[in-house]
Order: sequence, then structure tokens, then C-alpha cells
Amino acid sequence: MLRYRSYHAGCDEGLFLQSISSAFHGFHNTPEGASHFAYHFSPILYVLAFPVWIWKSAVVLIVAQAVAGSLTIPPIYRIARGRLPTLPSALVTVVAALYPPLGGVSFTDFSENAFAPAAVAWLLWAIDARKMVPAIVSALVCLSIKEDQAITLALVGFAGGAYFYQRKDRKWALYSLSLACISILVFAFYLKVVRPAAGVWYGYPSFRDFYGGVNPIPLIPSLFTAPKLAYLLTALLPLLGICLLSRCMILAIPGLLECLLSKVPVAYTIGEHYPAIWVPYVLVAFAIGASVVWRRSSRAAYEALALAVAVGLYINILASPNQWSGSISPETSDQNMLDRFEARLPVAASVTSFCWVYAHLGMHPNATVYAQSPTRFVIIYSGRDSPDWVSKERVYVAGSRKYHTIEKTDGLEIYER
Repeated sequence: MLRYRSYHAGCDEGLFLQSISSAFHGFHNTPEGASHFAYHFSPILYVLAFPVWIWKSAVVLIVAQAVAGSLTIPPIYRIARGRLPTLPSALVTVVAALYPPLGGVSFTDFSENAFAPAAVAWLLWAIDARKMVPAIVSALVCLSIKEDQAITLALVGFAGGAYFYQRKDRKWALYSLSLACISILVFAFYLKVVRPAAGVWYGYPSFRDFYGGVNPIPLIPSLFTAPKLAYLLTALLPLLGICLLSRCMILAIPGLLECLLSKVPVAYTIGEHYPAIWVPYVLVAFAIGASVVWRRSSRAAYEALALAVAVGLYINILASPNQWSGSISPETSDQNMLDRFEARLPVAASVTSFCWVYAHLGMHPNATVYAQSPTRFVIIYSGRDSPDWVSKERVYVAGSRKYHTIEKTDGLEIYER
């Protein structure tokens, strides 16, 4: 909440608020310039429509994301508790709660990905505990989050089918193979039916923007570059690599590759929402790996888990990739001025502003970051905005005789047309 109120939240806060507030009449936002379904298959966002209509604030998204992150913790405890006594299970849970990639998913700008860690962790618990109804419900929730969940769940289904077939458990082998088939069908349904229905005329953006196409072969050498190896180290170090002792780590591979093969650095940055695709598999693998250590030596398990807690605390407090303190600052007079302006801004007014201000304008359907035509208001917040964007907008405003200044300080300019 402090991060948002001090204008450190980015475009996604406004983008998703615009989409969700128009959930039943377009699901549209101005930066994407189309229905959000043109970019991602995320029907789970409809769950937030009524809270957004009631409170009319991005605070709904912030709270939902925080709650979603926290719901990852109970299934990790349950998986550990099925294999360990209470105290080591509690230590496993503390390590999971301190895991920086999970904290980053909860702390960064809102995304549908925020729901993935909890939904997948509960799914894996349900399969592990042989709970059919929770397994079915969790799988449906996962498939409603984002289309890439269909790819990872297909692997879960095929792996589960092989695992249960070997153990002659026909019921769960059938469930697993059904999960794989349904996941593939959902992905195909999104690409072949949903996107065309959204009026899309361009290729699937994730392939286009993040990978430059669909051929991953040229991207493989980039896996061994320093930033991507550092990303992998940041994923493993807080867990002391204990997750590697479980075969469940195989299920994390598709999600890790999705991030690591990207040409866009934000996709392989801890502190963003993209790690949500692999975080639950790594945490479940950690819980199972801890039980492997326990079976070999309870003393070694206690020492390793205590050390993992210490490492997690150290990273979060002193070396956090999530930039806790850097993303929160005291309120300023410019921010108070922006708050007052937004409070009196007509809902239908067209506004151009950069990400930090646009994040607060999600309930305004005509607010935008990149105006295609002149808008009634232009807001320049030089203390936060990109210098290139500020230069471009100042040239534009100065070249138009129709804009006049209505608010101006050293760091904030508001123009009206």
C-alpha cells in the first residue's frame, strides 16, 4: 500500500484496473489497445470485478495479490507435514515464507500471475494427498490464471500419468492424463478461438515480444550468460539447493525456461511477477527435499533448515532483490497535489501520463500512457517519469497552443487542453 501511495507502482496497476473495471464490456485497457484476452487468457480476473466496482481502487488488486501470495504457505506446510514432524515442517514453511521470489511476486505490480503460486501449490498438495475434488478445483483455477499454466500443467499431467501408472494407481493415472489433455485443449482454445474472438490481427505477443518468434534454438546459448546464471543462483541459494534433491524440480523446468529463454530482462528478474510460473514447483521440491535430508540425518536437516531461515532473513533484510525500501518513500507535496487532482478528475476525462501516475488512473477508461490523439489533460511528473517520455511530452505540449498550465511545481506539471 505504501509503495502504491508513494507513486512507485507501475503501469500494470492501471492496466489491470482498467481491464477489470470493464470486465463485462470489453475487458479493455489503453496501453494494450485491445481486450486483455488478446494478450493473455485470464478469466480468473472476473473474480475481482465486483470488488473493483465497489471500492473503485487499485487497493483491491494490491490486497488480492498479497492474500494470493500468502495462500501459497499452507500447502507447503501440509506437504512437508506429510513427511516430517511438526518442528521441521514449520521451519520448511518459514523458509518458504521468506523466499525472495515469492515475496517479489506479491510485492511488485499486480498481475494475474500472482494467483499462480498458491493455486499450483494447492494442486500439488491435492495430488500428493490423493484428494480428488481439491485436485480438480485447483487445476481449473490454475487453467483460468494464464495460458502458460496450460503448458506447465500438461507436463504435470504427463509426469503424473507415468508416476501413477508405474504404481498401478489407475484412478490417479487417469486424472493426470486427463489434466494433460485438458491443458493442451485450453491452450489451443485460447490461441484458436479466444484471441480471434477478441479481434486480434497480430501474432501471439508472448512469442513475438519475449522470444522473437517460436524457435527457441537460437536462444539456448543465452542461458549461460551471467545475468541468467545469477537469476538461477538467486532462485536456488535461499533454499540451499535442497529443492534439487526432489524429482519435483523437473516440473519447474518449463517455467524456468520460459523466463530464462526470454530476450527481455524483466522476464528473468527477481522482484517481478514472472517467477510465479516456477516458484510453487521449487517450493514443493524444497519441502520434499527437506524430507530426504531428514531421512538421512535429522540433525543435518535441522541445521540446514536453520541455515536456510538465516539466509532468507539476510537476503530479505540486507540484500533483497525486491528493493523493499527503494520502492517506498515519504509523501511529497507533488504527490498530494496529484491526489487532489485525481480526486476531482471526471471519470470520462482523457489523460496522458507516464506509468507512475497512470497506475492511479485505472478507474478512468480514457487514461493512457501513449496517447494516439490529443487528450484533455497531460501530466508530467519529472521526479518519476522516464526522461525520454518527459522530453517528448514537453515538446508536444509546447508545440500545441491549445494546452495551458493548471498546476506546476519543480517536479510536477499538469496541462489542460
